[in-house]
Amino acid sequence: MKRFFALSAIVCSLTMLAGEADFPSFESLKAPVLMPENPKISIARDGNFLINGEPRYLIGTHYYDGMNAGYAPTPGYPESLKWLYDAPLDYKNAQRIGFDTLGVHASDTWIKKLNPAYRSFLWGKGEEEALQSLLKVCGEPVYLDYSCFPWTHGVLANDKNAKLISPDAKNHLSGGKNDGNHWMAYSANSPEGRSLYFDMWRSGAEFMVKNGVHPFIYELFNEPDYNDWSPYNRKLFVERLQKQYKSIDELNSLWHSSYKSFQEICDFSRQTENPALHVEWAKFMEDSFVQLCSDGIKVIKEVDNNPDVGFCVQPMIFKGTNVNSYKLSKIMNRISSSTGGGSLLQSHFLRSIADGKPISDGETYTRSSYNTFRDAFWTQYARGFNASYIFKWDKRAWDKDWGKNEKTPEGGKKVAEIFQYLILNPYAVPTESITGIMGAKKEIMAVSDLFTPRDRGIKHEIAVLRSYPTERVSPAKGALNHNFIDDYSLALDYSHFAIDVIMEEQFAEGRQDRYKVIVAAGVDAVYPETPAYLEAFVKKGGTLILGLEALQNDEYAFARKNNKFPIIVPGKELAPEISTLKSSWTELKDLKAAPYKEFKADSSWTVLASINDSPVIYSKKLDKGQIIYINAKMPVDSLGRVLTSILTDSALLPFCRTIDAMKGVPASDIEIHPNIACI
Repeated sequence: MKRFFALSAIVCSLTMLAGEADFPSFESLKAPVLMPENPKISIARDGNFLINGEPRYLIGTHYYDGMNAGYAPTPGYPESLKWLYDAPLDYKNAQRIGFDTLGVHASDTWIKKLNPAYRSFLWGKGEEEALQSLLKVCGEPVYLDYSCFPWTHGVLANDKNAKLISPDAKNHLSGGKNDGNHWMAYSANSPEGRSLYFDMWRSGAEFMVKNGVHPFIYELFNEPDYNDWSPYNRKLFVERLQKQYKSIDELNSLWHSSYKSFQEICDFSRQTENPALHVEWAKFMEDSFVQLCSDGIKVIKEVDNNPDVGFCVQPMIFKGTNVNSYKLSKIMNRISSSTGGGSLLQSHFLRSIADGKPISDGETYTRSSYNTFRDAFWTQYARGFNASYIFKWDKRAWDKDWGKNEKTPEGGKKVAEIFQYLILNPYAVPTESITGIMGAKKEIMAVSDLFTPRDRGIKHEIAVLRSYPTERVSPAKGALNHNFIDDYSLALDYSHFAIDVIMEEQFAEGRQDRYKVIVAAGVDAVYPETPAYLEAFVKKGGTLILGLEALQNDEYAFARKNNKFPIIVPGKELAPEISTLKSSWTELKDLKAAPYKEFKADSSWTVLASINDSPVIYSKKLDKGQIIYINAKMPVDSLGRVLTSILTDSALLPFCRTIDAMKGVPASDIEIHPNIACI
């Protein structure tokens, strides 16, 4: 048996399919490109979708509200392509494009029970029938999306007279500016608010089951962020704090505050008036959202008894939100990326919380050329995603900008200027670009047996620490150090080290024992137990690389009282003074950097590099392992060279090297994913 390494790099093809109607006939499609109709779906041990037992990366799209009006005829394409532009796809036509799966939005007709006069903005006359027709001819795995838009499922919160729902049912901050909310119209905690969400989920599931469809994924929320300062939530918060702390004196001691009562805390008008308040409120909102979703899953399961049904939530952004993807991963059996799939760092994080669960992106952005379509799918496939859904399969034919009486090319171009992502507007996306879907699918299916498994046999010996405490407290401080992880992870990726992401919450599981190196970049605030876990990791032989910050604060941003490890307390931030980094590493010759913060090391530290005779990179031995502290800022490519030198000294080598042949130096910004297979 031979073992070989294959590298799948994200590159652009030089070929371009041309011709408006360059779509294969359904009869010409054969396995494995052809998706079996109504297949059996199961999940492999490493999280891959198995279609009739075979691993498969799924490509799909969603149908949004307004199917009737949205697909009305418009100019910009020949009569021969009306099947593509003027109607929802059936199974055969979806196959001609390259789709393995289709998604739909749940109808909001449940609202009529509370408001018989309600008529949806887009789910108007005939929409239920259109959705039923689509499901009858779909023949593919269905993804059901419960987006709680303020113009559909969330519309009851706009009732200013409070005749339809009580004040406690509403999210009191919803619709405001910079309030930490997005598409969460109702309270996640009050009985009235929760019942509205339950009605939404129950009704959507009932409609699907009634039409003979069991979705293989239920997306409970799309782009949610939950924050609600309602009297109801403040009351619950008082009770939570009273259980958490024995007395107000104990709280004040930990919070460095002088509150007279728990009630005084909960009467806040500014969430960031105290960093600890901001952190505890954020955790309260996180837990409220997770509990709502947990109960929502039970509601759907009462309707849909399919034991293999999947559940997920699609976050709006990767960081800086009250929707905690790590906590959600404990109750969800499907993992969703944030909108658009996110960064390379996010893909590492998603794999770290998936652990055998499929990863999907419900809104994949393709831009507007054949190559960008193709590369969007290749990128997510290479990063370990299991399904990707194009956004947005629509042309907004109902939009008045198309023209009042007759749709015009000028109108289509006007719509395209505003909504560049409308794939079915030929003035935004040329028809030939859509053929990039099939182009990517054929290429990916050709290597599916080798590369579809997420565990590709490459041992990951380096983990980058994602710290929720640091992320939570950063807004209260107005700090940006929680973003330093982005530079460090990119530096490692572009230097071609195989890395994972690890969370502080995972230390109790012993996950750190998988790695030889943990990199903590910008991490200043940590849980009380985190330093002890990392100290034990180092003493057993691990290397801890601290970038810029050094675990010096508790999760409320106050200095840790018992900083026995790593005993680094960075001081005041220095004004940038870029100069040459001096070290014994010859490969770092002429590298530019700037000191970050004041820090004076004792004699237990060894200086590895300096700037203008001021030490900026240190090392310290601790039993079998070591600590490295990097107290200098530098561009990503320079940081990659520094980290490569440090890791090479620890006998960790990149899985490959890329060289700029003209300059003879490492080539920068090249994303490569290592793969291993047996033949």
